[in-house]
Parts: sequence; C-alpha cells; structure tokens
Amino acid sequence: MKKYELRLAVLRLAVAMAALPSICLAGNVVGVHKVTIVAGRNFISTPLHSNTQFAGAISGISANTLTFAANPAWTANQFAPVSGRPQYIVIVTSDASGSPGVEGDWWHVTGNAGQSITVDNHGDTLSSHLAAGDTLELRRLTSLKDLFGSGAGCVLNKDANGEVLTTEEDVVTVVQGTSFVGDIFYHDGSLAGIGFPEGYYDSDGNHAGDGSTLTLNPGQPVLLQRKQGSAPKTIAFTGAVHQGRFTQYLVAGPNAIGPVFPVPAPIGASQLKESGFLSDVNGEVLTTEDSVAYLMNGSFFGTQLFHYAGPDADPGWYVDGEFNNAAPIEPTRAYTVFHKGPGQLVWRQPSPLVP
Repeated sequence: MKKYELRLAVLRLAVAMAALPSICLAGNVVGVHKVTIVAGRNFISTPLHSNTQFAGAISGISANTLTFAANPAWTANQFAPVSGRPQYIVIVTSDASGSPGVEGDWWHVTGNAGQSITVDNHGDTLSSHLAAGDTLELRRLTSLKDLFGSGAGCVLNKDANGEVLTTEEDVVTVVQGTSFVGDIFYHDGSLAGIGFPEGYYDSDGNHAGDGSTLTLNPGQPVLLQRKQGSAPKTIAFTGAVHQGRFTQYLVAGPNAIGPVFPVPAPIGASQLKESGFLSDVNGEVLTTEDSVAYLMNGSFFGTQLFHYAGPDADPGWYVDGEFNNAAPIEPTRAYTVFHKGPGQLVWRQPSPLVP
C-alpha cells in the first residue's frame, strides 16, 4: 500500500499522556472514565456530559428563542452565563418528524424566562431547523470542578504562593485550535489571610472559587501541565453518557476537539467525511488543499488521519499512510482537525453505542 508523504509544517506540541479508559454504565446513562496523568504536558478531554436539567418538547421557535410546551416556571436568567462564560446548553434529542434532522445540534444558553430559553444562534435562525414537537434537553456544561475537583478532593498539585509556575503546581490551559488560552491553577488557601482564598485562579489573579463556573464546551480539550517530578496519578471523570447523535462544529483552519462518546468510535462510521471533511486527491497531504486530523501525542502532532478519494489507492480513511477505515477515535484524547473550509463543518456523529 502506498505511503503518503506529509508536507506540512508541524506545530511542535510537547505532550505526555496515558489514557486508561474504564467504563462503568448504569442503565447506559452514567459513566466513569479513568485517565492517568503524568509529569509534564497532558492533553485531556472528557467524553462524558453533565446530567440533564430539563427535557421537553418545544411549542414555539423564533430566531434565537425556544418556548417549551411545559411550564417549568424557571427563575429569570437562572441559566445565564457567569462572567461572560456560558454555563448551559440546549441540545436536540428528538426530531418530531421522525428523521434524524438536526438531532445532536446544540447551542449555548444566553438567558431564559419562566418557560423559554434564549440561545446564541451563531447567526443562524432556529426556526429554519426546528419545529414544534421537537424535544430538547437543557444541560449544564462540564466544569474544571467536574474534571479535577475542589477543596480536599482536588486532584491537582496546589499552589502555595500565588505564582504560576509548573515547577511548583499544576497549570490548566484551555486549547483552542493550535493556541492555549489562559493559565488556571488551584491555590491551597495558605494566603487567605491576605485576601487570597482557596480555589481556582486565572493567570490575572481572578478568583473562580471551586471552579464550577469555569466551563468547557462539549469535546473541548485542556492542556494539563503537571508539576515537574510528580508521580503518575489516575483520575476518574464521571458524568452522563450521551445516547444519540452529537454535533461538533469545526471552523475553517485548526480545531482542537475531543471525543464526545466514552467508547472508541471507528472513523469510517463517524460521518466526518460525509459532513464536509475534504478528501485528498493527489497523494500530497496538505492543509492548504485537504482536511487533515492529528492526535495530540508526543513532542509533535502524533497519528495523522486523512481521507483519500482515489484513484491511485483504495478510497477511504488512512492512518499514518495506511488504509484503515476501522481506526478508532479514542475517548479522553485530544485531536487537532484542520478543516479546509470554506465555512463551518457541522459534524453530526452517530453514537457508536447504538448497534
């Protein structure tokens, strides 16, 4: 089988990650996933989700507001963002027409009234996709508290002096594309007497308490820079297992994503290609011409995944140049997907949990 030459200037990313997936399902709803973190850089994502806060059919739709048939009598704006950071999403779980439609699509909640939810529609119009009778769920986003705990239950090496140094404590950074956005650490409270209480802080010294408002999008990876000299530590992520189709939104250019299902998902059945992932046609894998994905692993981008359209070799998915439509998308890992564009790629991935 023909090998493909990679002609891409690769971004160097120092990574050290050992993932030990261990799933424990109760009625196919609740899951536990274990990840071993080591000293140095660990790229981590969680394939589990927060529990559903509310589920129901909608009776009315506007450009960015959904009205539910039931009257939950919510408090105004109880689901609004905190300090500009979204706290909740709504996700489509059932299309009243019976077709998959937009099942799995989701939007950030920007506010709510007693019976309705307003969302960030990203310039789209909800009424062009949804109809009365469609069922949606309201979910809280996963937070750093959910991932790493707080107080005595925090699994991170804690800061003791207010200085952000990976030689002294663990530092968490959100990954966006090929960039790292802000440094977050956990202070042990030893400086509480001078106005520096225990909890999570960003690199500007802003206190975020127990980390419950420091939320992540579904499938959004983080970089955990583990304190130098730390022994390996296995941590357990808990949460809900999503049962149906789930959507990820990829912009043109690099996208940092993590799997949203807690089991390996064969890439050939993932619908990534069918969603607009641009195939290679000439044997030269270039992000200026093709869509390309990389596993974040080692000091460079790791395993390369791309789709080849033919005709010089079998059409299908290739992993480091070898044909493999069954290659797994691995839970808890992080990937960089270079979407050729133009425009957004809406990847509606079917659940690998459903036969």
